Amino acid sequence: MTFVQLDIGFTAWGDLQTQLNFSINILNAASAANYAGLAIGCVFFVPLVHKYGRRPLYLFSTALQLAACIWTAKTYTRGDLIGSSLISGLGGAISETIVQITIADLFFVHQHAAMNSWYLLFTCIGAFLGPVASGYIVVSQGWRWMWWWCVILFTINLALIVVLFEESKYVSVIIGRGSSPTTQLGQAKQVQGDILGDKGPPPFPRDAKEAESAGPVERTHSTIDRTIRVKTYRERLALVTKTDGSMRQHFYQPVVALFTFPAVAYAALTYGSLLAWFAILTSVQATYLLYPPYNFTAVGVGLMNIPPFVGAFVGFFVGGYLNDRSIMWLSQRNGGIYEPEMRLWLALPSAVITPAGILMFGLGLTYVRDGCFLLFAPLRPLFAVR
Repeated sequence: MTFVQLDIGFTAWGDLQTQLNFSINILNAASAANYAGLAIGCVFFVPLVHKYGRRPLYLFSTALQLAACIWTAKTYTRGDLIGSSLISGLGGAISETIVQITIADLFFVHQHAAMNSWYLLFTCIGAFLGPVASGYIVVSQGWRWMWWWCVILFTINLALIVVLFEESKYVSVIIGRGSSPTTQLGQAKQVQGDILGDKGPPPFPRDAKEAESAGPVERTHSTIDRTIRVKTYRERLALVTKTDGSMRQHFYQPVVALFTFPAVAYAALTYGSLLAWFAILTSVQATYLLYPPYNFTAVGVGLMNIPPFVGAFVGFFVGGYLNDRSIMWLSQRNGGIYEPEMRLWLALPSAVITPAGILMFGLGLTYVRDGCFLLFAPLRPLFAVR
């Protein structure tokens, strides 16, 4: 629902120009305000997720986006359009980033790619198929009803979060008596001696070959303590799940990781570039496809999002299931040691496919006329078609 609201606005650009006399520059400025809200919200709201829990931020995000949809539906001035776009971006930023945190709360490491791909699949349904539906709404009911439908759906979504969404944050509780660090170290050594005897801890394998020669690893069985009390429904739906301590480190630690680990920088640049290209493509198609020689209506502009959805559906399988399978295989080759950088190998094909797709879109927009197929766009200059 979040990405429906964030990505359907450009299908109404034609009506906004004719009915409210908004120029292309104003519409692009509103889009820029929306993306600025997405960036600012990630920096300033995500630390609150670690401090106060996931549930209150989901509620705040949904309420903020609901307010933005109401404001956009009642837009009459440039300030309305830009202000509602900024609020929409702030609300969308929280919901876009907090989902990955929730996935990390609920699933194992070797399931993260699959679960994130399911999240991205539904994201793509909203981002690409939402504009398809909004195009028909703009033509049949008017552009304001496009936002009123979002108001209805966000109201239902907010009610479902209030009564059904449980807090996924885990706060560990340590029960014991206080003691000095020296005493704690002595107790730990005593427990280790009781378990291992005189043999001492087993040496950790330094590489894959040493791990293979070390022989099979003895498995231990874990049990669930049935005496632990299960939280009540009211406790699971607590408004705030607070963690003691300062949240200051949550503001600067991501920046330190960005400039310290090349893999983090690579992932950030890749994802940021994809979002930038997506923003440019939606703006370009909403600007040029409404005019000759295309003369698309809002329906045609919306239908342009079906091809990227098909590509995203293929990426759902490659980046999800295959990614999880690949890290299992690579971890076995690495002596059973998993490293986060292993997930980046399957991103390499996208480094070729994505620029090629953007190039085809640009060439098609430039050379294709009168319904010619996009596949033959690069060959048009050879035939000197004017």
